[in-house]
Amino acid sequence: MCEKFEKMLAFYGAPTLAGIKDGTVISLQKKNFSEWKSLMEEYNQCLNCKGIEITTLVETERYILLFIYQEKDLAKTLKEDRIALFLQRLGYDIEDSLKDKIEHLKLRMRIKKDFPHEIGLFLGFPYDDVVGFLKYNGKNFKMNGYWKVYTNVYNAEQIFHKYTRCSEIFCRRLQKGESLLNLLKVG
Repeated sequence: MCEKFEKMLAFYGAPTLAGIKDGTVISLQKKNFSEWKSLMEEYNQCLNCKGIEITTLVETERYILLFIYQEKDLAKTLKEDRIALFLQRLGYDIEDSLKDKIEHLKLRMRIKKDFPHEIGLFLGFPYDDVVGFLKYNGKNFKMNGYWKVYTNVYNAEQIFHKYTRCSEIFCRRLQKGESLLNLLKVG
């Protein structure tokens, strides 16, 4: 169970775990991870000293959405002027702590029963692409990868490559027997 959880974290969360992405959402099917709460607590104890947090965004009968994030990086991103103002228009309080903003995101997810579009900002997607997604209703994008790109294709390609390479390295090293926590030390 622990090995399977580590593989999920490495495959989907490597860029966040390595500190090159603010946040990642991972969906787990409960039937495959019956002890997910204890796993999450166990990994949180180890990851917190690296400034990484794992929290549950949504829990249903069949699945769990986990949010893994780099605490300092995400807090800094959400304080950027245009991002803070964007979030304020959606009901977020500029003065709230990062944890309060994440709680507000969770509330919006429960109310909407879907991903509110601002989640892209929590995941480290470029502001202009999040705004473009809203403006064009998810259509008319220039490129699609880790997110839908509306502005700087070249920059997005570079980031997509970096994320993919990071995941490949984490997964390959896990497969060779290294622990996920050991990978965080080396990066």
